Amino acid sequence: MPSVKHILKDLDGHARSGQLTGIIGPSGSGKSCLMNVLAGYTTKGVTGTVTVNGKTRNKRKFRKLSAYVTQDDYLMENLTVGESMTMAANLKLPATLSKEEKANVVTEILENLGLCACVKTLSRSLSGGQRKRLCVALELVNTPQVMFFDEPTSGLDSSSCVQCISLLGSLAKAGRTIICTIHQPSAKVLEIFSQLILLADGRCFYAGSVKSLVPYLGESHGLHCPSYHNPADYAMELAVGDHGGESLKRLVQAAKDGKCLQYDLEHNKDFFRTGSRIGHESNKRISRESSSQTVPLDGAREPGEEGEKEHNGETQLGVEEDLSSEKLGAEEEGSEYASSFPVTFWTQVRILYHRTLFSTLRDAMLMRVRIACHIAVGLLIGMMYFDLGDDANKVYNNMTALFFNIIFLMVTAMMPTFLTFPLEMPVLIRQNLNSWYSLKAYYLAKTFVDFPFQIFFTVLYLVIAYFMTSQPFFTDRILKYFAVNAFVSLISQTVGLIIGTVFRIQMAVFVGSVSLAPLLLLSGCLLSVESMPQYIQWLSYFSFVKYSFEGSIFSIYSFDREDLKCAEPYCLFKKPRMFLAQMDLENNIFWNDLWILIGILFAFRLAGYFLLRWRVTKLQ
Repeated sequence: MPSVKHILKDLDGHARSGQLTGIIGPSGSGKSCLMNVLAGYTTKGVTGTVTVNGKTRNKRKFRKLSAYVTQDDYLMENLTVGESMTMAANLKLPATLSKEEKANVVTEILENLGLCACVKTLSRSLSGGQRKRLCVALELVNTPQVMFFDEPTSGLDSSSCVQCISLLGSLAKAGRTIICTIHQPSAKVLEIFSQLILLADGRCFYAGSVKSLVPYLGESHGLHCPSYHNPADYAMELAVGDHGGESLKRLVQAAKDGKCLQYDLEHNKDFFRTGSRIGHESNKRISRESSSQTVPLDGAREPGEEGEKEHNGETQLGVEEDLSSEKLGAEEEGSEYASSFPVTFWTQVRILYHRTLFSTLRDAMLMRVRIACHIAVGLLIGMMYFDLGDDANKVYNNMTALFFNIIFLMVTAMMPTFLTFPLEMPVLIRQNLNSWYSLKAYYLAKTFVDFPFQIFFTVLYLVIAYFMTSQPFFTDRILKYFAVNAFVSLISQTVGLIIGTVFRIQMAVFVGSVSLAPLLLLSGCLLSVESMPQYIQWLSYFSFVKYSFEGSIFSIYSFDREDLKCAEPYCLFKKPRMFLAQMDLENNIFWNDLWILIGILFAFRLAGYFLLRWRVTKLQ
């Protein structure tokens, strides 16, 4: 039986509109796990109650009206700040707004966040503070009513921390519900928060206003924070047991019994006036019954984490939350905006197509290297096999050249994809979580961008290799040969996408390299299919390399090709059909190979979408 690890235990709390709520605790106290559940990022295996205005949360609608800014700054690195904001506005704002109105929204947000000076700066060139503010700006475009921030001050200096939390405080005062985790705030940062939820080993030992924290600890529990001490530091000392384990147990029990809220009701009534009417009424219920929830520990990892970590056991979690906002409640009652994306499916595809295209074209180093490699290897293979395509004595040599073309196109299509696509996954995960666009639209837009580039690289290489090796110069043969190899390239690119979706980069490199071996062995080039053992032959029909190799050979040597040149008195393969018979391909049908390749491409592309959908769901 696997061991069971309890991360969060008997948690029960609330968050009000117009207030900035901070979740504070030492490392390992369960801050991020709690945030993931509240934001809807961790959903698999979760039971219990998360309520909005007293009603059970509709996860799908809630995600469209809330935003989750993760700890890591996941951005499209090759887009400028202005382009990122414009595309976010085009995706997240209703299509009824004009370009000018959307531009005004973007400009106002950038001015408020101090990002106007870097509108034309690429995201990869921004400083840490600017990247953090850009992440916030992107989620502010559609003015979400509830916002979650996981460690928003991570990696920032003290001045930037104050600036960042002050921004969140301003957003909260504008009527939003803002919840964020923070490790150990300074005294100045702590003052900006409206209320705190303090965690220790997965348990809450304080849930109330910042103003009441020190008086509550001193008057109710005899734990007096020194006047020169940062209250957050003192709370952290309590959380780790520096002032005795019994004190912490009493605080946990008192919080569970509602003593914190009761103290606020008696000493800090202004604290409740900032919340909505419904939130105020809900606060009268001091003591609540916690429900039991079971969350797989897999779902408790940090947002966007790609690792496939092994965990032992499950996490028992009890949570009930009131996320109070009158606007949010009204939207959830049946707003059309809450139940669908702001723009149509094809508008999403168009916007995502341009975004992906810009990102691909601006990855200048990768683009130049790929072009240079295709030209260089094309010239190399052309020089090594120069003028062999019409020589009857060099047929086997020419066959190896044709087979090498397939291998090269496979590797150059597959490798870059499964090495680069995992880098896009965190951005996709975050934006999918925050309901920017449909996953279908993203996948279709990526397909529309990937295919032309892959065909371009294939043609660039084959133009050099085909004509330098003196393959038959007939339009129909050229088109058939290029078509077969283009589909090999597209299928390989899709295989790379699948591998990059399922595995981490380190594992993808190994799996991608190893997967080439059976595909090549079963191709029929190294050993003809007819010569394979009976119990192996059936496997060859699952190798798309087999069909591409047969199609390549058939397009070059079949269709009643005229006799090859022969400098010797006798050449066995002067008649091209003799070579086809030697390769057991005399009865092959080219169009069958082509249609099978098309079918494999469609099947793999469809499988790639469902695997991507599974991967995105699994990480939640």
